[in-house]
Amino acid sequence: MTTPHDVFLEARKRGLWLEPRGDHLAVMPKGVCPPDFDAVLRKHKSALLHWLKHPPCPGWQAIPPDTLLQAMIWDNHPCFIPSGLSAELPF
Repeated sequence: MTTPHDVFLEARKRGLWLEPRGDHLAVMPKGVCPPDFDAVLRKHKSALLHWLKHPPCPGWQAIPPDTLLQAMIWDNHPCFIPSGLSAELPF
């Protein structure tokens, strides 16, 4: 387990839920975490707290909305404008 996501997935496999509570990492259900995994959680606590408080894609979960590509094109998003070309779209 090297990433916060890996540690989180291992916690879920063990029937545990991790939740940030300020500067503390809540582990639920209380009193069920084995001592060996408790040590892993303590070692990765700061990274876990950051990861849990800043999801990789807030609001979309794993799937972006169907209109994302269209919105980016209509807003002349830089990803769709090749270098040296105008941002004007032909339609």
